Amino acid sequence: MKWILIAVVAIAIGWNIMSQNSVSPNAAEIDFANAVILDVRTSQEFAGGHVDGAINISSTVITKEKVEAVAKSDQTVILYCRSGARASGVQSKMTQWGYTNVINLRTQSGVEKSMAAGNTP
Repeated sequence: MKWILIAVVAIAIGWNIMSQNSVSPNAAEIDFANAVILDVRTSQEFAGGHVDGAINISSTVITKEKVEAVAKSDQTVILYCRSGARASGVQSKMTQWGYTNVINLRTQSGVEKSMAAGNTP
C-alpha cells in the first residue's frame, strides 16, 4: 500500500513538472492580426468578459461546420477557456478535422498576455 501511495505522488509531481515546462508558442511568432480567437467557454462565461475580437463557440456545441464558418483549416486559431481543459479537447477535435495551426493559450489572461508580448496592431 505504501508503494502505491509513493507511485501516485511521484506521478503527480512528474505531471506538475511537465505541465509547468510545456513549451508554448513564442508570442512574437503568433500572427494575432490574422488569427481567429475562439473562446470555447459557455455563452454565460463569455458574457462575463472575453478577449477583444474573440468568437464564442462553446465546447459543448462546437462542430466542424461551426468552425469552418469562422476559420480556414490553415489559419492560425487561438483557443482558450477558463482553465485550458476545454480548449485542449477542442484543439484535439480541430486537429482531427484537418486544422494545422491550432494553439491553446489556455485562459483569457494567457491570450491577453501573449497578445501584449507579441506583435499586435
